[in-house]
Amino acid sequence: MDSKFSIGPIRFGLDSIIGLIPGVGDSVGAALSSYIIFKAWSLNVSGATLGRMVLNTAIDSIVGAIPIVGDLFDVAWKANTKNLALLEKEMRSPKKARRKSYLWLLIVLISVAGLLYLCIYLPLSILADHCC
Repeated sequence: MDSKFSIGPIRFGLDSIIGLIPGVGDSVGAALSSYIIFKAWSLNVSGATLGRMVLNTAIDSIVGAIPIVGDLFDVAWKANTKNLALLEKEMRSPKKARRKSYLWLLIVLISVAGLLYLCIYLPLSILADHCC
């Protein structure tokens, strides 16, 4: 899905090609990408690793939906390759992969909370202090 074809040093796959279809390409790509997540779930992969896999696919779908920039992002992000690597690591060393996934998700959660604070709460509190 991510690296079947190449043009010079640039490798891309079916996901990048499908993503070029306006409106439905990234949705179809996400649906196809969910197969790896479903397979991981059926193999009883940890919730943390599944969370990372879902987040990789969500980022790929959301950013991929942006015209032109999203298509370039699809070529670089390679969510399916990342998800397959996560699945293989979990199968080889479950405890180590689980710990790394929990840490990664914690960092993402803290980052999102920080961004929400900086982008929403902080400006609103400054506005409230100045207008009331």
